[in-house]
Amino acid sequence: MTTIVTITTTEGGPAQAGRPSATEPGSAHAAPTLPPPAGAASTILLPPASAQPAAPPPPPPATAGAQPSASAPAPSATDQPKEPAAAKVPEETKPEDAGVKKGKRTPLVILTAVVVVAAIVGLLYYLHSRHFEETDDAFIEGHVTAVSPRIAARVMEVHFNDNDDVRQGQLLVVFDPRDFAATLERAQAQLAQAQAQVLQAKAQAAQAKAQLAQALAQSTQRKAEVELARINFGRNRSLAQRDLRAIAQQDVDSTRSILDGDAAALAAAQANIEAATANGEAAQATIVSSQANATAALASVHNAELQLSYTHLFAAVTGRIAGKQVEPGDYVEAATQLCSLVQPDCWITANFKETQLREMRVGQTVAVNVDAYPDRMLKARVQSFQPGTGARFSLLPTENATGNYVKVIERVPVKLVFDEPLEVLRRLAPGMSVEPSVDLRTGGSDHP
Repeated sequence: MTTIVTITTTEGGPAQAGRPSATEPGSAHAAPTLPPPAGAASTILLPPASAQPAAPPPPPPATAGAQPSASAPAPSATDQPKEPAAAKVPEETKPEDAGVKKGKRTPLVILTAVVVVAAIVGLLYYLHSRHFEETDDAFIEGHVTAVSPRIAARVMEVHFNDNDDVRQGQLLVVFDPRDFAATLERAQAQLAQAQAQVLQAKAQAAQAKAQLAQALAQSTQRKAEVELARINFGRNRSLAQRDLRAIAQQDVDSTRSILDGDAAALAAAQANIEAATANGEAAQATIVSSQANATAALASVHNAELQLSYTHLFAAVTGRIAGKQVEPGDYVEAATQLCSLVQPDCWITANFKETQLREMRVGQTVAVNVDAYPDRMLKARVQSFQPGTGARFSLLPTENATGNYVKVIERVPVKLVFDEPLEVLRRLAPGMSVEPSVDLRTGGSDHP
């Protein structure tokens, strides 16, 4: 029968055994053993009793008076009987080994669970994401109006600061008006002079008209006198031909002279009529010319008034000031941008890939995530599609007919409009990055 003895070693203390080892400590054949670790239990198998070596036979009794032989050798340590080796018995499973095996299986179980969870999450994400189209190539756009003067002048007053809210018609900048006021006065003086010239031309036209009337009257009178002189001359000449004693030749000649004089006066009257008519036409032309000069002078006055009014620069639209670049005392040229007005309404230009437009329609709802405000999701909808890719309308369009062709996926700008009140959109600004997600399950009309 095999006996198992368990020895428990405690840290800092001797080992305790249930019974002594089968091998004597003093034996030369005892095998060296290593001390077990502290707190570990060691198991020693003892051979059965039948396996114990037989006791050596007792020595023969010595005869009386006999002396031990000096030649008899003393028994050596090697001549001692050897104890048989303990039989090997399979060791029992230790609790520590079971814990080690269980610890080796734990990472495998965790890895398997992670793979399964990842597969489930990936499947759910695929089933969800196939109904949405997203892009990070999207930015907020808005109406930005440049504020520029229409005149070249020195700035006297600036009535706004950075990022101020201004309303349409609000005074922004005042320029030095003195030069423009002088120009207006000079234009007004030229207008007065032109108007005086118009009056003078009209007076000359009236005078020419009167001269023409006088010439016509004189011509009528001369015609009557010529007719009377012709009658007198004809009568006298007829009498003289019939009877020389009835009328003297002197009377005939006198009436002939009167007729010739009246004819000459009639010709002069007709010439006066022609002259008066020409003077009247010249006067009318002078009137037209002076009126044109007066009109030009009036236009100069209006232009000077406009130039003077441009010395006060007002806000063209309602918005917020951005990019202020003007200070009192600056001299600015016409069309120099002093600042910009950003209007409150804005939209999104999302550059989707052409492969993403297959199921995208006008009117579909869009969830917008603004990078600047990730804590809030905004609502929008698809408003329109640009009739061309972004590369087609770039500064340098691509020429695919030249050189080697490499196909790339083009992007098409899509306009998205917000379905949010202006109070919410006030926090947004043109140029901000957004990430829109178009819900393809919502209805919409086919885009062109």
